[in-house]
Amino acid sequence: MAPPEAPPATTDLPVAVVTASTAGIGLATAARLAAAGYHVVISSRSAAHVDAALARLRSPPLPSPSHLSLGSAGTPVGQALPSPPSLPSVSGLVCNVADAAHRSALVAHATALRSDGAVAAVVLNAAASPSYGPLVATPAAAWDTLWAVNVRAAALLAAAFVPALAVTAAAAAAAAAASTEAAAEATAETGSMGGGRIGVGGCSPSLLFVSSIGAYMPLPSLGGYSVTKTALAGLVSVLATELAPRGIRVNGVAPGLVRTRFSERIWRTRPPGAGGGGQGGGGGRGRSPPDEDARRGGFDGKATTTPVVGRGDGGGRRRDVRPAAVNWIPMRRLGEADEIAAVIAFLVGPGASYMTGETVAVAGGVRSRL
Repeated sequence: MAPPEAPPATTDLPVAVVTASTAGIGLATAARLAAAGYHVVISSRSAAHVDAALARLRSPPLPSPSHLSLGSAGTPVGQALPSPPSLPSVSGLVCNVADAAHRSALVAHATALRSDGAVAAVVLNAAASPSYGPLVATPAAAWDTLWAVNVRAAALLAAAFVPALAVTAAAAAAAAAASTEAAAEATAETGSMGGGRIGVGGCSPSLLFVSSIGAYMPLPSLGGYSVTKTALAGLVSVLATELAPRGIRVNGVAPGLVRTRFSERIWRTRPPGAGGGGQGGGGGRGRSPPDEDARRGGFDGKATTTPVVGRGDGGGRRRDVRPAAVNWIPMRRLGEADEIAAVIAFLVGPGASYMTGETVAVAGGVRSRL
């Protein structure tokens, strides 16, 4: 299916783009940002998945955390956005990030939404994990896919969105300068400093890369995937340094093991006779190795059909969770998609206005240093 043509300008909200955002962490992030007052652009390789996700996002209730109010290119820095609309402002399109034409269409769609072409946040969440086994046995075709999707596409999309992010940064700088001038005039007239830190935070644009705890702790039999996630940490560091002078922040998130349907074979307790002796994988094949399940579902739970789920009765203490699946996690429980999304929303929002170049692990205490 060919990507659609870009729409005419339709919003004055800040625009956020989230790739691979029709399920799991991506959809939870889209819901968070839409509730915060962004117009959110979602995407997936499947048109049916895009349609289903749009329908879900447009069906209240959505989380509405008050601390996520944002500034935008059309909103003076230091002022909160108006209350989010009763129905979230979202749009979506088919996008295979490995396809140059699809990447171009995604940029065109997002930059056409506002009359000034500004984009406030880009969350790069798409990933692939096509190979399972020793790193030295990873075939060339799998390496090609790993680098094309996990690294190359992320780097090229980030670069493609820089001009639109720079529009937001320029508007933020102009608004900050105007606020500073107004504060200086008020001081001269009244002798009072007034204003405080007007213009700090609120609308600095942001790039956010979704990495994995595998960037810091290589995942057994998922070596190639882990290498690409380490590469994303390098992208964060390099781009943060390059783009800071242009007013664009760049950060990353490294999720740990997240509760999703596609990863449930890693953690879910199976009833007796369910193919895994009550503890493991699926069907007549018997128990699947946890790492094979991680390969199929994505260790950090991106390729899922369960977008936002509650924490239940304590995550790892739930009866449906195999103890061995969480015993290596200091917090002894799985993460939830919305817990990752909450950190992403913080990093792209005004609360993280002095953060750039960081990859934040959200992994229940699992080691997260190179």
